[in-house]
Amino acid sequence: MAETSETPQQNPVHKAISRDGTVIAYERSGDGRPIIIVGGAAEMIPGARHRALNGGFHDVPPETLAPVLLDHLTAAS
Repeated sequence: MAETSETPQQNPVHKAISRDGTVIAYERSGDGRPIIIVGGAAEMIPGARHRALNGGFHDVPPETLAPVLLDHLTAAS
């Protein structure tokens, strides 16, 4: 079940409910393929690590995020 509401900035905030009843709120922006970043996922993946980046929880500047993603992802087009 997913719902949508508006924040004061008029960005849509979507909500989904997991199987255990946890409400998960998320924002969606852009036209590309989605990437989902879950803080707790690093604990489940061997060799993974969780990093906090300057810029806050939302809207981390691309110049901060891009070098970190380049270390771990391969892009193809």
